[in-house]
Amino acid sequence: RLAAGASPGKDLLQEMVQFVTGTRVAENLSRASELIERGVNSLDASETLGVGGYVVETVAWSAFCFFHAPDDFDHAVSAAVRAGGDTDTAAAITGAWSGVRLGRTGIPPDWCEEVEGQKEITSLARELYQVALRNRE
Repeated sequence: RLAAGASPGKDLLQEMVQFVTGTRVAENLSRASELIERGVNSLDASETLGVGGYVVETVAWSAFCFFHAPDDFDHAVSAAVRAGGDTDTAAAITGAWSGVRLGRTGIPPDWCEEVEGQKEITSLARELYQVALRNRE
C-alpha cells in the first residue's frame, strides 16, 4: 500500500490491524496505534510493545517506529535500534517501510555508501515500483 502511494497515517495502520484481525499481532498493532495517538515516547513504547524477536513484538514495534516518524528515515530506523532487543529485524522492517515511503532520496546518503548488492537492490526496487504503479491504476 505504501508503494502504491497510501498515506502513512492512522487509516493505514488500521488497515494493517484489520488484515491480521483476530491475532495477537493485531492486538499489539492496536496498542502501537494507541501509543502513537497519545504521543508516547519511543522508550516507553518499546517497553509496552516489546522488542524481542517474537513476531507479535517485532511487527508492532516496527510499526510504531515507522508511523511515529514516517517522513524521517534516520529517526525511524534509529529508534528501532536504540530500544535494543531484536534490532536487526526491527530496523529492517522499519527501514523497508520508510524506504518505500521516502524513496532512495529519503535515505541518508552515508547510509547507502557501503550497502552490499546496491545494483541488485536498486533494480528490484524499480521493479517493485513499476508493479505498484500498474496495480494503482
